[in-house]
Amino acid sequence: MVDFNHKTIKDNVAVYIRRMILSGELKPGDRIIPGDIAGRLHISRGPVREALMKLESEGLVRSNPYKGAFVTTMTEKQVNEVCSIRGLLEGYAVDLALPRITPEIIGHFENILIEMDESSKHKDIEGMVNCDIEFHSCLLKSTGHDLLYKIWADTNTTIAALFMTFYSKLNIPLKDVVIRHYGLLDAIKSKNAGKAHEAIVNHYVKMSESYTNLLRENKGELSK
Repeated sequence: MVDFNHKTIKDNVAVYIRRMILSGELKPGDRIIPGDIAGRLHISRGPVREALMKLESEGLVRSNPYKGAFVTTMTEKQVNEVCSIRGLLEGYAVDLALPRITPEIIGHFENILIEMDESSKHKDIEGMVNCDIEFHSCLLKSTGHDLLYKIWADTNTTIAALFMTFYSKLNIPLKDVVIRHYGLLDAIKSKNAGKAHEAIVNHYVKMSESYTNLLRENKGELSK
């Protein structure tokens, strides 16, 4: 039995299901059966249904009145939207952050990338996703702009699910993902606002292009 010590049961069940999705245990298009989740956690089905409603509001789950709840599949439109908004927010963020970047913050970026590199060597996709989000989170936190960070963080669950899916399906060596992030760090280290802004925006443009190509190969929607 999972020990729920914090928040409400609903919130903890949502965390549990979210981890199943982000770890790849539940894949895009998979049906989520409340009874199975309840059985695993030794709880009633009510909190599971409430958790699924919460995850649906985050975009990770979609429900069908006659078929049940399913892990969301990403459409080309959704991919383009999330990548474009991340590029927009982070482009602005890097403009704000550069004057505030200290050697300590650079050290934190470097530690994240060391951990990401280790994850790539072990083909730990979940670890890669966590490091990827933490890298960009470090940038946003460096802005000192709390509202900007909150708006950006609201897209994290969707982008994490997207990363999990595409890291496992795109034929991209994980080491290349690490190298791309070292390129972003080099641009940040340069303290050249134009260079850093362009690097961040291009990062998401290329991501969107790669994902869109894969989606088209899968006829517009990425599923299992």
